[in-house]
This record gives sequence, C-alpha cells and structure tokens, in this order.
Amino acid sequence: MNITSLMDGLEITVADDGGPIDPSQREKIFDKFYRIPTGNRHDVKGFGIGLFYTKKIIEKHGGSIQLVPTKKNTVFKVTL
Repeated sequence: MNITSLMDGLEITVADDGGPIDPSQREKIFDKFYRIPTGNRHDVKGFGIGLFYTKKIIEKHGGSIQLVPTKKNTVFKVTL
C-alpha cells in the first residue's frame, strides 16, 4: 500500500499478488454481484459485492477508484 498527498486530496494505491485481471473482465469487476469466472474451481468464496460497495463508499466521499492494469498483479488506485 502506498499513500501519496496531492494538492487537493489523497491518493492510495493498493496492490496484491493475485495476478493480473484479464482485459475482458476489467470493466465488470465493479458491477454488483459480478465474480470473475473461474471455471469449475470454487477456491475463492464471495458474493461479488466487495468492489461494488467499495466503489460506492469512495464515490459518496467524493473520490474515485480505478484498476491500474499491470502484468504482475492487481493494483487499485483510490483518489479522495
């Protein structure tokens, strides 16, 4: 996690080591109840609402969240 002070706000960058998100899935990950298809594997539990609610809460505070594509991991940038 990295926190950067901006002239008019704050930027928080969070990365994980879960691998990159396929380009065809990137627009959908903030949709309510959307989960990236994993075929017949069920090793990751959830309902697909975490990123949806995260985005809504950040937007209610006047901010934004975006996915920053990389080849190694998943990176989210939150601006408040």
